[in-house]
Amino acid sequence: MNQAERGGTGENGWRLFFVAVLVVGAALRAWLYLATHWSVGDALICFRFGDQFAAGHGLVYNPGQRLSSNTTALYTLLLGLGGSAGISIPLFARVLGIVCDVATLLMMQHLVKTAGCLRSPALRYGLPLAIYLFPLLAMYAVSGMETPLYVALTFFLLVRTLKGQDWLYYLAAALVLFCRPDGVIAIAATGAYLTLQARKIPWRVALLLAAIGLAYALANYLYYGSVFPYSVKLKAFFYHNTRYENFHFIATRFFRRDWVLAVWLVLAAVTAIRLRRTPVVVLLGVTTAALFCYLIFVAPGLRSYYVVSAVYVSSLLVGMGVCSWLETNLAKVFLPATIAGAAAYVAVVVVGGRIVFVELQNARAEEKVTKEDVGLWLKENTPENARVFVTALEVGYYAHRYMLDSPGLATPEVLNAIKANPRLDLFDQANLVKADYLVIPVVDRTRADYRLLQVYACTNKLSEFENMTYGLYQRVSTSDSPTRRTDNQ
Repeated sequence: MNQAERGGTGENGWRLFFVAVLVVGAALRAWLYLATHWSVGDALICFRFGDQFAAGHGLVYNPGQRLSSNTTALYTLLLGLGGSAGISIPLFARVLGIVCDVATLLMMQHLVKTAGCLRSPALRYGLPLAIYLFPLLAMYAVSGMETPLYVALTFFLLVRTLKGQDWLYYLAAALVLFCRPDGVIAIAATGAYLTLQARKIPWRVALLLAAIGLAYALANYLYYGSVFPYSVKLKAFFYHNTRYENFHFIATRFFRRDWVLAVWLVLAAVTAIRLRRTPVVVLLGVTTAALFCYLIFVAPGLRSYYVVSAVYVSSLLVGMGVCSWLETNLAKVFLPATIAGAAAYVAVVVVGGRIVFVELQNARAEEKVTKEDVGLWLKENTPENARVFVTALEVGYYAHRYMLDSPGLATPEVLNAIKANPRLDLFDQANLVKADYLVIPVVDRTRADYRLLQVYACTNKLSEFENMTYGLYQRVSTSDSPTRRTDNQ
């Protein structure tokens, strides 16, 4: 049976189909953004950094305060450059995310083609498209986060690893690391792969990668005064998840059940062993193992967008293993099996897409009430030099005020106070930093030095985030108000 018969059409036909689905997938991502205007909460912190950069304050959250209270210097720099060019930062973030997803699709297809273990064009083109269209992954293109950029850079690093250790390989390693510090895991995975292939440690590569790591640490130190991002230190202090908690989080968010994730990891291992003579598969296997080991055993305070790169890489690995097995063992019924599988997958995408759409609408509704509305009230009803204490720094993107927070992501003195006295309540913390306004979860106990101005609550039920009712409080006691305020933009 030739390739055209196996795939149901010729190579050119499948190439045209691939391009058509690429365009449709990009259009669906754009529509998802326009229909929901959803953002991951932490994306608003990135937008704030971009705004401050565009305003000439540098990569900071508060003007005049050099603190690395996020972990993606490269992404926030790109947002800042977009803002400096007069482009809406939220829109720029979504366009960048969609472009990165398209780049990831092209690199996945390149890896499948390079591997050479799939003969049918239906599988060589269909497998990357299936990952590209999967709703739980596609949604992150319009999340506003660095996730699609990080995924694209991870695949760029994998592609360059296979092509040789030239300057592009080291550029890819540097970009991954400056995009997110956990990029060191993907970099280490490529080093492990090169060691396995050469059966000896490539010392030149190791030294150059170490130099990239030192450059990252030095850049952080020179700009922020800390070798590691401050946000990483804070998370490491507050979050101490067990291995099962991390495993269960990944399973429930992307696989629905613990046992499904366990089977998925077994399939990844079986594929890496079965196709161990294929360099692409070995590289994907080593990277999958490194990413999941980091997420399960090391990562503090997991969020779903931390996991996306691991799901992408493992999906390509598992997909290649399953498709290779199907080609080998179901040759006589390959065409009907492919058609049936494609039909079932389309049904999954449609049903899953509807679920994701509703979830993102609900998430946007909560953000609108508890972040945007309260932030705009602060912007319109408070003096420009007001100091606002929050438990969600996302409010600051809308408020355009000097922001203080608990547990101290933008306010190290709060973190130090909590370390010294864990019993400090939010009002005590706000008094410590002399806040004029508070946006915190509503509490039953009232305080004489603060009065409740507004209550912001959203009644939508969300699958991942707990609903909160926030109260907007104003300080009424002036005895400890600051004599000098920090001006904002």
